[in-house]
Amino acid sequence: MMRVGTGGKFVAVVRRSLLWSSPGNGRGPALNVQRRTVITGQIPTSPTGGDAPASSTPGWELRRGHHLHSSVGLHTSFPTACGRTFNPQLYYEVLQACCDQQWLQAIQRELRNDKEWMDTLRREGGVAKAMNALTESTHHDDEFMMKLRDTLKTDKKMSLTLCAIQESYERIRNKRDIHETQVAADGGNDPYAAMRRKQQGEFGNKYPSF
Repeated sequence: MMRVGTGGKFVAVVRRSLLWSSPGNGRGPALNVQRRTVITGQIPTSPTGGDAPASSTPGWELRRGHHLHSSVGLHTSFPTACGRTFNPQLYYEVLQACCDQQWLQAIQRELRNDKEWMDTLRREGGVAKAMNALTESTHHDDEFMMKLRDTLKTDKKMSLTLCAIQESYERIRNKRDIHETQVAADGGNDPYAAMRRKQQGEFGNKYPSF
């Protein structure tokens, strides 16, 4: 997780504009596209930003001071209660990717293709409150990962949520890698290069306030 350290306070709330809107007119969740900006490591997990349609909690929060750890046994993939596999190493990649608004929006769009997760989300809501409670009950990354590991082995909804987010991120990353490989095979001719340069120029213009 992203942390300040022992006793550190949460510093970022998932912005409503980047979270799921309530499904309407049979069209499913909607996105409010904004200019690319750096955000503080947030994950879209619920239809309106909380665990229930009327919730005022805009998702679960993550702490600053992100650190990668290599504790033995804490970063090995393992099966979860939902039947999918959770990869702690990939989880850290997802946290980093979600600091980029365009990655966050891309993951959110890709999540729509996960029918099992979408059905569960509409039927049971998100896991923001449970994630906040889990995060607040720990003091450092290794303790959090140990508790998360135990929780994902028994909590089907939470494990489905995190695994669905991971898999969505991985699909996007694989598409990107395939595209870059094809560009290299074509002698470096990238039809999207101009658009990407423009996006990179905008990236970082707006930083979150802590």
